[in-house]
Amino acid sequence: MRLNTMSKSFLATVMAMAGGQFVGACDGAAKDVPAAEVTETAGIHGELLATVQVSARHRVDFYDFGEGAVGAHEVVDIGDEVLLDKLTTKPTLADIFGVVKPGAEVPRSLFDAQTRADAYNRKFPRPAGAIDSPLPANTVDPAAATPASDDIGTHTSALTSCSADLLGDNWGAQWFLNNHCNEGCFRDCFTNVISSNWTTTKDWFKWKVMAADFNVKAHTVGEHNCSICPNWELKWDHDVQPRQISIHTMTSGYRWAASASSACRLHSAALRCD
Repeated sequence: MRLNTMSKSFLATVMAMAGGQFVGACDGAAKDVPAAEVTETAGIHGELLATVQVSARHRVDFYDFGEGAVGAHEVVDIGDEVLLDKLTTKPTLADIFGVVKPGAEVPRSLFDAQTRADAYNRKFPRPAGAIDSPLPANTVDPAAATPASDDIGTHTSALTSCSADLLGDNWGAQWFLNNHCNEGCFRDCFTNVISSNWTTTKDWFKWKVMAADFNVKAHTVGEHNCSICPNWELKWDHDVQPRQISIHTMTSGYRWAASASSACRLHSAALRCD
């Protein structure tokens, strides 16, 4: 997939726990961060509206990507409850926040962003007859432990070896299918591949990427092209840490292209509804 806007991408501000940009919770309750504190996270090019920090390695961020595109991004360790999977019908940003943090007041920024997105998409609707493109994937022999010359997403010269199947479960392949390829009207799911790509015209979808290897990161990229946009716009381009799952849920917009890659292996799921 060619990223037409890569030359225009800029260095994202890294959100550091030590910098106080996530609000911690002494009592373990999730806290949300107002949009005023941070406007972008590393590798995600959109306006950050709010963050819910569920635990040290589990959070949900809410974004306005512009041009009618809004959504949420959840990062979670395998085995932890995936909050965005509780959504069974097309949600608004407020709906997602209500699932992530039940009973809490929804930030005004989420209502405002959803209103802007809805108005944009009414003015510039999806063309009739638009269909999804197939999702090709490159398979990798899960028994192979091929050394990688570079840990994906970094720029080091040190050799990084793909891990063995430490739990004896094919790097969690069936677990991923059972738990992360089980919803949506249409599903394209792959396990133990080195790359997968997907294009959709749907305005509600989930793109899940699990870094299945125990040693090596995966990488995920997402682009958006609205109905009147001349070019694809890069919206996310970031790593997925080993044994973590990245879930992008878009609730509006016209056309999206997503891809994932790893020097060793990854699992991916593209889930969508009309």
